[in-house]
Amino acid sequence: MRQAVTFLLEGRHYRESHWETNTTTGQGIYSERGELSILHYQEETEGSRIRTKISWKGTVLEVERSGDVQSSLVYEMGQEHVCPYQTPFGVMDIHTFTQAIEETRTDEGLTLLVTYRIAYGEEEEPQKAVLRLEIRLHPQEA
Repeated sequence: MRQAVTFLLEGRHYRESHWETNTTTGQGIYSERGELSILHYQEETEGSRIRTKISWKGTVLEVERSGDVQSSLVYEMGQEHVCPYQTPFGVMDIHTFTQAIEETRTDEGLTLLVTYRIAYGEEEEPQKAVLRLEIRLHPQEA
């Protein structure tokens, strides 16, 4: 299965006693290969072009970005991962420790909720974070 979708990706990080939220919405291509689910999309922000692939299977989710930003973040339930994150300003290590990955499917699409802790570079105290991905399937034309 491979089809056009609408998606909403919301990342929330708890910093300095308040939640910061980043939201991306757009059109993408969703596909499944066995138990593996994949969302591909492209975005342009502040003159940067970025291609993103979000893939997940069971308790592992990966977010790969290419273009003006290069990164491959891994979220694996109960595990810590150190992932290099390249920006136009340099490379930093991002530490993720995933506490839960929950997926809910309906006839209209799916919602993926990832609860984790994240640290940038050598921060001593990881911050609480939540990633929510909503995918809405477009009706198939007859």
